[in-house]
Amino acid sequence: MRDKKREIINLFNKLLDLIFPKKCFGCGQSGELLCARCFDSLDFPEIRCFICRKNSDAGICGQCASFFGLKNLRVFWAADYKNPAIKKMIRTFKYRQAGVLAEILGEILNRGTKKFLIQNISGASLIIPVPLSPKRQRERGFNQASLLGQYLGQKNSLIFDPTILLKIKNTAPQVETAGRGERLKNLKESFVVSDPQKIQDKITILIDDVLTTGATIMECARVLQKAGAKKIIALVAAH
Repeated sequence: MRDKKREIINLFNKLLDLIFPKKCFGCGQSGELLCARCFDSLDFPEIRCFICRKNSDAGICGQCASFFGLKNLRVFWAADYKNPAIKKMIRTFKYRQAGVLAEILGEILNRGTKKFLIQNISGASLIIPVPLSPKRQRERGFNQASLLGQYLGQKNSLIFDPTILLKIKNTAPQVETAGRGERLKNLKESFVVSDPQKIQDKITILIDDVLTTGATIMECARVLQKAGAKKIIALVAAH
């Protein structure tokens, strides 16, 4: 059933491509979804605390991490979500052209986080995508975080495992929930680690497509930390 739905989605996307030819999300040039010139013009942002905006080479300052009970968490985003091309790509990524955009956003994530990965990864590590609930996964037909994680794993020879972190509750979409506190409350007890032994004393690289308030990343990090992860590195395409 899932494969049939995916075939229908792929066919629908191909028909859309015929009706609406591919154009660059940046400059509108025909032929590519992001031309080389627009890709090269992307500014990779400086690392700072995503909560209080203070300078922090960890992406979250010690004070904010301590307030939310998080230890050994690093957060990095590859692009600015305010960039019109990035915003349009991520919004489109969630609903159509997933295969092509996964490669483009995956490469943006790969290039933007390469230095950060080298500086923070040592020893055993694995890539874990932020999961969707089974219901949302069926409705969408794919998990955009999983596609990005798979791409990053292949590019950096890292183990990719989408089965470790699971979402067991079908919560209301985060965009419909206002504020970081309410979003954290909305996600409480939504995630579980299927096999804690797999992440014991390992560096876990948590992948998602976009970071807004950070509630999803923080709740996932809390669950992974409680299950025994040595360090959690959250990488997102944009913030």
